[in-house]
Amino acid sequence: MNNNSTGELFAVGVGTGDSELLTLKAVRLLQQADVIAIPEKTLGKADSFAWQIVTGAVPEEDLTAECCFLHFPMTRDASVNVPAWRRAAQKIADFVAAGKRVVFVTEGDPSVFSTWAYIQEELSDIMPHLEPEIVPGITSITAIPSQTKIPLADGQERFCVVPATYG
Repeated sequence: MNNNSTGELFAVGVGTGDSELLTLKAVRLLQQADVIAIPEKTLGKADSFAWQIVTGAVPEEDLTAECCFLHFPMTRDASVNVPAWRRAAQKIADFVAAGKRVVFVTEGDPSVFSTWAYIQEELSDIMPHLEPEIVPGITSITAIPSQTKIPLADGQERFCVVPATYG
């Protein structure tokens, strides 16, 4: 906990689906959290793939944190998405303002095509002085080559990540 009354926020990547690929740091933070903020696709239903990954590594009964499921609609409609992101960010901000240690879990890595990007942007307006810690996770960018045994790049080669929805 910080020396002041404000809590802490961690954005934790939980990987691509194999619960054994969570980092030791991710597991430690989950075990020490007061609140685990969990993205879900269906309002009112805890159908989060990130949560499935977490509880595959740390059984739910071993977690003492409050679970806070946050709705992230699966649409490209900004009139639907932006208010949902704001509600989720405000809920997280309320926990942090109450002095809670909050861990926001996200599939893959928080910095790569993640729900975290939207939360971080909204939080910068709500709590501009908040300094969240971002904890990387295994992404499909590196998980797939590990399974296919085909390197992404060798020696002097380069590679580029292009979103599937590009063009």
